[in-house]
This record gives sequence, structure tokens and C-alpha cells, in this order.
Amino acid sequence: MNNKVTVNMPKKDFDKAVKSGVEQAMKECELTIGMTVKEAVEKQIPKKVMLSKEYPLYELCPNCGKNLFSFANGWQYNYCPYCGQALDWGE
Repeated sequence: MNNKVTVNMPKKDFDKAVKSGVEQAMKECELTIGMTVKEAVEKQIPKKVMLSKEYPLYELCPNCGKNLFSFANGWQYNYCPYCGQALDWGE
């Protein structure tokens, strides 16, 4: 089976077409999964858990603000169960 394809256009135009196609595919994927690659990578960087001002025992996700205390039942998860943000429980 021959998998070769011959393209009859200048390299500059070919590179531009490929870049455009890749950008379009990334936009479509972004719409499908709901976040950009940058956002996904940023969620992997641990952020310090916040304490609620209203309820001192409530520990909140620094990204989505949801209460981690009621979900965790005393456990300190590495990632927020609601949004996937990496968590830093250090002092």
C-alpha cells in the first residue's frame, strides 16, 4: 500500500494551510471538551485551598469556589472533585 501524497503548491502555502487546519481542529476540540490546552495545564498547577469567610470549617477550591469540606469528609484530595483543579493543602 502506498501512503504517499504529492502536493503541488509552494511550501509556504502548504505550511499556512496545515497551520490553519490545525488551528481549526483545536478550536473544534476546545468546543467539545470545554477548555483550552492552556486552561487544562494551568489546572495541573496546585493552588492553595481557601478558607471560607462565612464558615470557618469550610475549605474552598481556589478555582471554582466550591466547598471541599463537605465532599472530602476530612480527606485532603489532590484535585478538586468538582472542577479538577490541583490543590495545595500546605500552610
